[in-house]
Amino acid sequence: MFMLLIIYLVLIICIVFIIKLIIKSVNINNVKKYSKLLSELNQLNQIYASKFYPLSKKYFIKNECNSLQKFRINCNDSAIVNFMCLYVKEDENYWKNLCATVHYNNSLYRKYKSYLETIKKIHLGKSYDENSKHFPFLSKKRYLIIEEKLFQDLQLKPIIDLCVILTVSYTSPAGRNRYVCDFQMDVNSIEYVFKKIDERKKFEESVKYQRQLMTNAKRYEILKRDHFCCQICGRTQSDGAKLEVDHIIPVSKGGKTVNENLRTLCHECNQGKGNQYE
Repeated sequence: MFMLLIIYLVLIICIVFIIKLIIKSVNINNVKKYSKLLSELNQLNQIYASKFYPLSKKYFIKNECNSLQKFRINCNDSAIVNFMCLYVKEDENYWKNLCATVHYNNSLYRKYKSYLETIKKIHLGKSYDENSKHFPFLSKKRYLIIEEKLFQDLQLKPIIDLCVILTVSYTSPAGRNRYVCDFQMDVNSIEYVFKKIDERKKFEESVKYQRQLMTNAKRYEILKRDHFCCQICGRTQSDGAKLEVDHIIPVSKGGKTVNENLRTLCHECNQGKGNQYE
């Protein structure tokens, strides 16, 4: 007898639970059907859905180090910026277009949100008063809760920022140990990388940088290429000439320290040429 009562009680609870689910489902469907707010939202979504550009939620970059020392050196903000400068520079236009797309989506999303606020102020809760007969099991307070939740859930959620995950890692030769460090960057971080790239480009075009590239190894490379012979008068060290490496286009006039712009001259020819083109 006691077990029978328990079974009846369980059945009653299940029936009540099912009835509540049915009523909840009916209420939600009626709110979707009669809510002017949701109707306006759907129309707005149809207008804006195709305007937002699709973007990936996350972009993954890997920097696999070949030693534990390099892993430790590369796990700091300065090293991350240096690595990203080299990485982004390989396809700078791609990253600039990506950032431009994010800014476009962001600007469009602000307009979209502005319209959302407007229609919400005008229509939130109004359809309950106009169609109360269709909500026999729903109080206005509960109606507002359902309508507000549906309004939030049905809004477009475009990607309006970058999420770049740079993973710095090192795996020991035997594979027993693996070290991993993740760094997350947004659109502002990537644009900071653009800034650093531009600064480096300007520095690399500077006279100071070009002169720094003229190392002893570079001088020897050019002297050897030119057979240790002045490219103007033909004199060599055996003739008593002091050989120097000359920029054909002077660095002060935009010349670069590259092999095509370098040649061997004796001191006298170099002095005679001065800071002029030939």
